[in-house]
Amino acid sequence: MDLNKWKKIEEKPVYEGYQKIYIKKFEMPDGKIGEFEVRKSKDSIGILAITKDNKVIIAREFRVGVEKVLDELPTGIMDDKEEPIEAAKRELLEETGYTGEFEFVAKFPRSPYVTGYTYCFVAKNCVKIKEPENGEKEYIEVVLKPLEQFRKELKQPNNTMVLTGYLGLDHLGLL
Repeated sequence: MDLNKWKKIEEKPVYEGYQKIYIKKFEMPDGKIGEFEVRKSKDSIGILAITKDNKVIIAREFRVGVEKVLDELPTGIMDDKEEPIEAAKRELLEETGYTGEFEFVAKFPRSPYVTGYTYCFVAKNCVKIKEPENGEKEYIEVVLKPLEQFRKELKQPNNTMVLTGYLGLDHLGLL
């Protein structure tokens, strides 16, 4: 079977609010027709940010999908025409009040059913230079976690930091 024999037949919006949901219809390699719900999204960034004394900067936030507070790495959606590195610097500063020395790590698909990509960065030697800003529907508590504790928590269920966390730690030689 040739996995490259997917042919898009139709794409139509079913909901456009903060999230944009589309139905994509494809002819699959076996000739059958399949419909898929896809979330259209801009690209995003994720940052493993570490202070000079090896504490990982965490954005603790209530998440409506799982309906509980999660500890997450700073993340965000890129603005139109914004370069990934600039988005990373902006998001870290807005969400945590920290800045640091940024390095690009990797780019990967956000999810099989989302159109955007995530750009992963590390920020080393981070220092706090201002108070964080809460967004329109964003209320964040900044938490500094020792590196060993962060590593242990990467293995816990309901963790949204796994991919960016492991890629960042590997990039820094801290696995």
